[in-house]
Amino acid sequence: MIDAILPIPEVPEALKAAFHGRGIVPFIGAGLSQLQGCPDWNGFADKVLHELIILGILNHAEHKQLASMPARVKLSIARKLERTKKVSVRYENIFIPNKNEMIGQQINASLDRISKTLVTTNYDKLLDTLPPAEYKNNPAADTDTSSVLRRDPIYMPGDFTKENLKKAESKVFHIHGSVRAPENMIVSTDEYLRRYSTSASDSTGNREYLDFLKLLFNEKSVLFIGYGANELEILEYVFLKNLNKKSHVREHYVLSGFFSHELRLAQHMEDYFETLGIQLIPFSLDAKGWDQLDSVLSHMADHISEEPEEQLAMRTEMAELLS
Repeated sequence: MIDAILPIPEVPEALKAAFHGRGIVPFIGAGLSQLQGCPDWNGFADKVLHELIILGILNHAEHKQLASMPARVKLSIARKLERTKKVSVRYENIFIPNKNEMIGQQINASLDRISKTLVTTNYDKLLDTLPPAEYKNNPAADTDTSSVLRRDPIYMPGDFTKENLKKAESKVFHIHGSVRAPENMIVSTDEYLRRYSTSASDSTGNREYLDFLKLLFNEKSVLFIGYGANELEILEYVFLKNLNKKSHVREHYVLSGFFSHELRLAQHMEDYFETLGIQLIPFSLDAKGWDQLDSVLSHMADHISEEPEEQLAMRTEMAELLS
Protein backbone atom coordinates (compact mmCIF):
# COMPACT_ATOMS: atom_id res chain seq x y z
CA MET A 1 0.00 0.00 0.00
CA ILE A 2 1.12 3.56 -0.73
CA ASP A 3 2.46 5.11 2.50
CA ALA A 4 3.62 8.50 1.20
CA ILE A 5 3.15 10.82 -1.76
CA LEU A 6 6.58 12.01 -2.88
CA PRO A 7 7.43 14.84 -5.29
CA ILE A 8 9.58 12.40 -7.28
CA PRO A 9 8.41 8.78 -7.00
CA GLU A 10 10.76 5.85 -7.34
CA VAL A 11 10.75 4.04 -10.66
CA PRO A 12 9.35 0.52 -10.07
CA GLU A 13 11.87 -2.23 -10.73
CA ALA A 14 9.34 -4.02 -12.94
CA LEU A 15 9.05 -0.91 -15.11
CA LYS A 16 12.83 -0.91 -15.59
CA ALA A 17 12.64 -4.59 -16.52
CA ALA A 18 9.94 -3.79 -19.07
CA PHE A 19 12.16 -1.09 -20.62
CA HIS A 20 14.89 -3.70 -21.12
CA GLY A 21 12.41 -6.37 -22.21
CA ARG A 22 9.07 -6.11 -24.00
CA GLY A 23 9.12 -2.29 -24.00
CA ILE A 24 7.07 0.53 -22.52
CA VAL A 25 4.38 2.50 -24.36
CA PRO A 26 3.25 5.80 -22.78
CA PHE A 27 -0.53 6.22 -23.12
CA ILE A 28 -1.26 9.95 -23.01
CA GLY A 29 -4.48 11.59 -21.79
CA ALA A 30 -5.87 15.10 -21.92
CA GLY A 31 -3.92 16.26 -18.86
CA LEU A 32 -0.79 16.78 -20.93
CA SER A 33 -2.62 18.98 -23.44
CA GLN A 34 -4.38 20.92 -20.65
CA LEU A 35 -0.98 21.66 -19.13
CA GLN A 36 -0.21 23.58 -22.34
CA GLY A 37 -3.50 25.48 -22.42
CA CYS A 38 -5.80 23.20 -24.41
CA PRO A 39 -9.34 22.79 -23.02
CA ASP A 40 -10.46 19.99 -20.73
CA TRP A 41 -13.39 17.78 -21.75
CA ASN A 42 -16.05 20.27 -20.60
CA GLY A 43 -14.21 23.16 -22.21
CA PHE A 44 -13.95 21.20 -25.44
CA ALA A 45 -17.71 20.58 -25.48
CA ASP A 46 -18.46 24.26 -24.84
CA LYS A 47 -16.12 25.39 -27.61
CA VAL A 48 -17.76 22.99 -30.07
CA LEU A 49 -21.18 24.44 -29.23
CA HIS A 50 -19.77 27.95 -29.66
CA GLU A 51 -18.52 26.94 -33.11
CA LEU A 52 -22.07 25.89 -33.99
CA ILE A 53 -23.29 29.35 -32.97
CA ILE A 54 -20.72 30.92 -35.30
CA LEU A 55 -21.89 28.60 -38.09
CA GLY A 56 -25.50 29.66 -37.47
CA ILE A 57 -26.63 26.18 -36.45
CA LEU A 58 -27.36 27.04 -32.79
CA ASN A 59 -28.78 30.26 -31.40
CA HIS A 60 -27.86 31.70 -28.01
CA ALA A 61 -31.09 30.56 -26.38
CA GLU A 62 -30.44 26.95 -27.40
CA HIS A 63 -26.85 27.24 -26.24
CA LYS A 64 -28.05 28.47 -22.83
CA GLN A 65 -30.38 25.48 -22.49
CA LEU A 66 -27.58 23.04 -23.34
CA ALA A 67 -25.03 24.68 -21.03
CA SER A 68 -25.81 22.50 -18.00
CA MET A 69 -25.74 19.20 -19.91
CA PRO A 70 -22.85 16.74 -19.40
CA ALA A 71 -20.00 17.15 -21.88
CA ARG A 72 -20.72 13.85 -23.61
CA VAL A 73 -24.34 14.88 -24.22
CA LYS A 74 -23.28 18.25 -25.65
CA LEU A 75 -20.79 16.61 -27.97
CA SER A 76 -23.24 13.97 -29.14
CA ILE A 77 -25.79 16.68 -29.99
CA ALA A 78 -23.11 18.73 -31.75
CA ARG A 79 -21.93 15.78 -33.88
CA LYS A 80 -25.51 15.03 -34.87
CA LEU A 81 -26.02 18.66 -35.93
CA GLU A 82 -22.77 18.57 -37.90
CA ARG A 83 -24.01 15.63 -39.93
CA THR A 84 -27.60 16.71 -40.46
CA LYS A 85 -26.76 20.34 -41.29
CA LYS A 86 -23.69 19.34 -43.34
CA VAL A 87 -21.32 21.76 -41.58
CA SER A 88 -17.79 21.28 -40.26
CA VAL A 89 -16.60 22.43 -36.84
CA ARG A 90 -13.06 23.78 -36.93
CA TYR A 91 -11.70 21.32 -34.37
CA GLU A 92 -8.10 22.25 -35.06
CA ASN A 93 -8.76 25.81 -33.84
CA ILE A 94 -10.10 24.47 -30.53
CA PHE A 95 -6.84 22.74 -29.59
CA ILE A 96 -4.30 25.57 -29.77
CA PRO A 97 -1.74 25.57 -26.93
CA ASN A 98 -1.25 28.96 -25.31
CA LYS A 99 1.07 28.37 -22.33
CA ASN A 100 3.85 26.24 -20.85
CA GLU A 101 5.55 25.60 -24.20
CA MET A 102 8.90 24.94 -22.50
CA ILE A 103 7.42 22.44 -20.04
CA GLY A 104 5.51 20.79 -22.87
CA GLN A 105 8.69 20.35 -24.90
CA GLN A 106 10.62 19.05 -21.88
CA ILE A 107 7.91 16.48 -21.19
CA ASN A 108 7.91 15.58 -24.87
CA ALA A 109 11.68 15.01 -24.71
CA SER A 110 11.30 12.75 -21.65
CA LEU A 111 8.61 10.72 -23.41
CA ASP A 112 10.92 10.30 -26.39
CA ARG A 113 13.60 8.86 -24.09
CA ILE A 114 11.12 6.40 -22.58
CA SER A 115 9.69 5.15 -25.89
CA LYS A 116 9.64 5.87 -29.62
CA THR A 117 6.00 4.75 -29.67
CA LEU A 118 3.24 6.80 -28.02
CA VAL A 119 -0.50 6.18 -27.84
CA THR A 120 -3.00 8.93 -27.07
CA THR A 121 -6.71 9.57 -26.81
CA ASN A 122 -6.03 13.26 -27.58
CA TYR A 123 -7.09 14.79 -30.89
CA ASP A 124 -4.51 17.59 -31.00
CA LYS A 125 -1.13 17.65 -32.79
CA LEU A 126 1.08 18.37 -29.77
CA LEU A 127 2.68 14.92 -29.76
CA ASP A 128 3.04 14.74 -33.55
CA THR A 129 6.19 16.86 -33.37
CA LEU A 130 9.39 15.70 -31.71
CA PRO A 131 11.07 18.16 -29.31
CA PRO A 132 13.77 20.43 -30.74
CA ALA A 133 17.38 19.42 -30.09
CA GLU A 134 17.88 21.91 -27.24
CA TYR A 135 15.39 19.99 -25.08
CA LYS A 136 17.21 16.70 -25.48
CA ASN A 137 19.99 15.32 -23.30
CA ASN A 138 22.36 15.07 -26.26
CA PRO A 139 21.62 17.81 -28.80
CA ALA A 140 24.81 16.94 -30.71
CA ALA A 141 23.23 13.61 -31.67
CA ASP A 142 20.82 15.44 -33.96
CA THR A 143 23.18 16.07 -36.85
CA ASP A 144 20.54 16.26 -39.58
CA THR A 145 19.00 19.65 -38.86
CA SER A 146 17.29 19.71 -42.27
CA SER A 147 14.92 16.85 -41.44
CA VAL A 148 11.50 17.51 -39.96
CA LEU A 149 11.41 16.67 -36.26
CA ARG A 150 8.17 14.72 -36.22
CA ARG A 151 6.57 11.54 -35.07
CA ASP A 152 4.53 9.67 -37.63
CA PRO A 153 0.90 10.44 -36.67
CA ILE A 154 -1.35 7.39 -37.06
CA TYR A 155 -5.07 8.15 -36.82
CA MET A 156 -6.99 6.46 -39.64
CA PRO A 157 -8.85 3.31 -38.46
CA GLY A 158 -7.20 1.00 -41.00
CA ASP A 159 -3.71 1.98 -39.85
CA PHE A 160 -3.97 0.54 -36.31
CA THR A 161 -2.04 -2.59 -37.21
CA LYS A 162 0.48 -4.93 -35.64
CA GLU A 163 2.97 -3.94 -38.32
CA ASN A 164 2.74 -0.24 -37.45
CA LEU A 165 3.00 -0.97 -33.73
CA LYS A 166 6.22 -2.91 -34.24
CA LYS A 167 7.92 -0.39 -36.54
CA ALA A 168 11.01 1.20 -35.03
CA GLU A 169 10.29 4.74 -36.25
CA SER A 170 8.97 7.42 -33.88
CA LYS A 171 5.18 7.39 -34.04
CA VAL A 172 2.05 8.37 -32.14
CA PHE A 173 -1.23 6.48 -32.40
CA HIS A 174 -4.28 8.75 -32.04
CA ILE A 175 -6.71 5.98 -31.16
CA HIS A 176 -9.74 8.31 -31.04
CA GLY A 177 -8.76 10.19 -34.17
CA SER A 178 -7.03 13.47 -34.93
CA VAL A 179 -7.95 17.02 -35.88
CA ARG A 180 -6.18 16.15 -39.13
CA ALA A 181 -9.29 14.15 -40.10
CA PRO A 182 -12.24 15.48 -38.02
CA GLU A 183 -14.76 13.19 -39.70
CA ASN A 184 -13.00 10.19 -38.11
CA MET A 185 -12.72 11.61 -34.59
CA ILE A 186 -14.42 9.52 -31.88
CA VAL A 187 -16.38 12.17 -29.97
CA SER A 188 -20.04 11.29 -29.42
CA THR A 189 -21.48 8.48 -27.31
CA ASP A 190 -22.60 6.48 -30.34
CA GLU A 191 -19.14 6.80 -31.90
CA TYR A 192 -17.55 5.40 -28.71
CA LEU A 193 -20.01 2.54 -28.55
CA ARG A 194 -19.40 1.59 -32.17
CA ARG A 195 -15.62 1.83 -31.80
CA TYR A 196 -15.50 -0.52 -28.81
CA SER A 197 -18.35 -2.85 -29.69
CA THR A 198 -17.01 -6.34 -30.35
CA SER A 199 -20.40 -7.45 -31.69
CA ALA A 200 -20.27 -4.77 -34.36
CA SER A 201 -16.61 -5.23 -35.21
CA ASP A 202 -17.09 -7.58 -38.14
CA SER A 203 -19.52 -5.28 -39.93
CA THR A 204 -17.90 -1.93 -39.10
CA GLY A 205 -14.24 -2.82 -39.59
CA ASN A 206 -13.32 -2.47 -35.91
CA ARG A 207 -11.73 -5.90 -35.60
CA GLU A 208 -8.30 -4.69 -36.68
CA TYR A 209 -8.53 -1.80 -34.22
CA LEU A 210 -9.55 -4.03 -31.31
CA ASP A 211 -6.81 -6.51 -32.18
CA PHE A 212 -4.32 -3.64 -32.09
CA LEU A 213 -5.36 -2.71 -28.55
CA LYS A 214 -5.20 -6.31 -27.36
CA LEU A 215 -1.71 -6.66 -28.81
CA LEU A 216 -0.65 -3.41 -27.13
CA PHE A 217 -1.87 -4.39 -23.65
CA ASN A 218 -0.83 -8.02 -23.84
CA GLU A 219 2.69 -7.54 -25.21
CA LYS A 220 3.79 -4.14 -23.87
CA SER A 221 3.88 -2.43 -20.51
CA VAL A 222 1.58 0.59 -20.78
CA LEU A 223 2.24 3.75 -18.76
CA PHE A 224 -0.86 5.94 -18.49
CA ILE A 225 -0.07 9.65 -18.16
CA GLY A 226 -2.41 12.64 -17.91
CA TYR A 227 -5.61 10.87 -16.91
CA GLY A 228 -7.80 12.40 -14.20
CA ALA A 229 -10.68 10.87 -12.26
CA ASN A 230 -13.16 12.28 -14.79
CA GLU A 231 -11.51 10.26 -17.56
CA LEU A 232 -11.65 6.85 -15.90
CA GLU A 233 -14.53 5.97 -18.20
CA ILE A 234 -12.14 6.27 -21.13
CA LEU A 235 -9.58 4.03 -19.42
CA GLU A 236 -12.27 1.42 -18.89
CA TYR A 237 -13.32 1.62 -22.54
CA VAL A 238 -9.78 1.26 -23.76
CA PHE A 239 -8.39 -1.16 -21.20
CA LEU A 240 -11.04 -3.44 -19.71
CA LYS A 241 -12.96 -4.09 -22.92
CA ASN A 242 -9.88 -5.05 -24.90
CA LEU A 243 -7.64 -6.97 -22.53
CA ASN A 244 -7.02 -10.65 -23.11
CA LYS A 245 -7.96 -12.00 -19.70
CA LYS A 246 -5.84 -15.11 -20.26
CA SER A 247 -2.64 -13.13 -20.64
CA HIS A 248 -0.14 -13.39 -17.80
CA VAL A 249 1.13 -9.87 -18.48
CA ARG A 250 -0.32 -7.39 -16.00
CA GLU A 251 2.50 -4.91 -15.62
CA HIS A 252 0.79 -1.64 -16.50
CA TYR A 253 1.08 1.66 -14.66
CA VAL A 254 -0.70 4.97 -14.19
CA LEU A 255 1.20 8.12 -13.20
CA SER A 256 -1.08 10.44 -11.24
CA GLY A 257 -0.70 13.56 -9.09
CA PHE A 258 -2.11 14.10 -5.59
CA PHE A 259 -1.72 16.69 -2.85
CA SER A 260 0.00 15.33 0.25
CA HIS A 261 -3.20 15.54 2.32
CA GLU A 262 -4.87 13.20 -0.24
CA LEU A 263 -2.92 10.15 0.87
CA ARG A 264 -6.09 8.24 1.76
CA LEU A 265 -7.59 9.11 -1.63
CA ALA A 266 -4.43 7.84 -3.33
CA GLN A 267 -4.75 4.58 -1.40
CA HIS A 268 -8.36 4.19 -2.53
CA MET A 269 -7.34 4.90 -6.13
CA GLU A 270 -4.55 2.35 -5.76
CA ASP A 271 -7.19 -0.25 -4.87
CA TYR A 272 -9.34 0.80 -7.84
CA PHE A 273 -6.51 0.57 -10.37
CA GLU A 274 -5.48 -2.77 -8.95
CA THR A 275 -8.84 -4.18 -10.09
CA LEU A 276 -7.80 -3.19 -13.63
CA GLY A 277 -4.37 -4.78 -13.30
CA ILE A 278 -2.70 -1.35 -13.16
CA GLN A 279 -0.17 -0.12 -10.57
CA LEU A 280 -0.60 3.46 -9.39
CA ILE A 281 2.54 5.63 -9.24
CA PRO A 282 1.56 8.78 -7.29
CA PHE A 283 3.49 12.04 -7.14
CA SER A 284 3.00 15.21 -5.09
CA LEU A 285 1.38 18.33 -6.53
CA ASP A 286 2.16 20.44 -3.45
CA ALA A 287 5.03 22.54 -4.80
CA LYS A 288 4.36 23.00 -8.51
CA GLY A 289 0.89 21.60 -9.23
CA TRP A 290 0.66 19.67 -12.49
CA ASP A 291 3.87 21.33 -13.70
CA GLN A 292 5.54 18.75 -11.43
CA LEU A 293 4.86 16.17 -14.15
CA ASP A 294 7.86 17.57 -16.04
CA SER A 295 10.28 16.75 -13.19
CA VAL A 296 8.69 13.36 -12.59
CA LEU A 297 8.98 12.25 -16.22
CA SER A 298 12.52 13.62 -16.50
CA HIS A 299 13.53 11.58 -13.45
CA MET A 300 11.78 8.52 -14.84
CA ALA A 301 13.51 8.89 -18.21
CA ASP A 302 16.89 9.25 -16.44
CA HIS A 303 16.45 6.13 -14.32
CA ILE A 304 14.24 3.80 -16.32
CA SER A 305 17.18 2.54 -18.37
CA GLU A 306 19.01 1.39 -15.24
CA GLU A 307 19.26 -2.35 -15.01
CA PRO A 308 16.73 -3.72 -12.45
CA GLU A 309 18.31 -4.81 -9.17
CA GLU A 310 17.17 -8.41 -9.60
CA GLN A 311 18.64 -8.66 -13.11
CA LEU A 312 21.83 -6.92 -11.97
CA ALA A 313 22.22 -9.35 -9.05
CA MET A 314 21.68 -12.35 -11.34
CA ARG A 315 24.20 -11.03 -13.88
CA THR A 316 26.75 -10.34 -11.14
CA GLU A 317 26.27 -13.83 -9.71
CA MET A 318 26.62 -15.39 -13.15
CA ALA A 319 29.82 -13.43 -13.78
CA GLU A 320 31.28 -14.64 -10.49
CA LEU A 321 30.43 -18.25 -11.32
CA LEU A 322 32.10 -17.97 -14.70
CA SER A 323 35.21 -16.21 -13.42
